[in-house]
Amino acid sequence: MPKIDKITIISNLATAFITAIAMIIVAYIGILPQMGKKEKNLPTFTVCGTVFKDKSLTQTIDKVEIFLLPATGNEQATNADDKGEFRFKNVQERNWWIIARNLNSNDKSSCKYQLDPTVKGDTIKLSGIFIKYKIQRDNH
Repeated sequence: MPKIDKITIISNLATAFITAIAMIIVAYIGILPQMGKKEKNLPTFTVCGTVFKDKSLTQTIDKVEIFLLPATGNEQATNADDKGEFRFKNVQERNWWIIARNLNSNDKSSCKYQLDPTVKGDTIKLSGIFIKYKIQRDNH
């Protein structure tokens, strides 16, 4: 077994400590202030849809996690219900990634697709499943 000297141990511990402190500072300065912060006066919309097993769009599938991930800010997550349906409410108008993870498959793979808030709906293929979604403007 190789001998590790005290200087190497101290150097490794110091590097790990500095890295941890830097990560905390980045989170505190860059990420935490943005969390929970909503941009004012942006219209919101609802994204709802149904998850289907194949492109025939006849057989729904449950146990699919659906995420909306913005370029900045907080992600939103939901699960498809037993009818394969999902809904995100009060979504701010901006570009979002919709991400689906099929919990029914063995590999639990996930895929993403960028939603365009100007398009009222579409059918997309993600990770071997199909999602038919629509975007509805919220009334305020």
